[in-house]
Amino acid sequence: WLGRGRQGDGREWTIRITIGSGAVDRIDYDSISCGGVLEIGKIAHEEIEYRERLTYGQSGCVDNGTITLRLRDRQSMEFRASYADKRLDAIGDLRRD
Repeated sequence: WLGRGRQGDGREWTIRITIGSGAVDRIDYDSISCGGVLEIGKIAHEEIEYRERLTYGQSGCVDNGTITLRLRDRQSMEFRASYADKRLDAIGDLRRD
């Protein structure tokens, strides 16, 4: 899945998410040089909530946040990133790659 995220202050960056068949998926923010693993938390009908654990680039990105993906259709998803205290930090759109 590929797309762009946008923070409340207007900054934008690329998002690449790889969803596998295990309990851990990957996220990379190539344009800001950080990324890591997504640990599955809650799963609902059309929504997955992850705990984000950065494995590189922690100095330029917020670690230990919550990533929520909501499926819109077979080709697109809504992306939401929240801080550890659940305050919304960023939103975005992803398309199947």
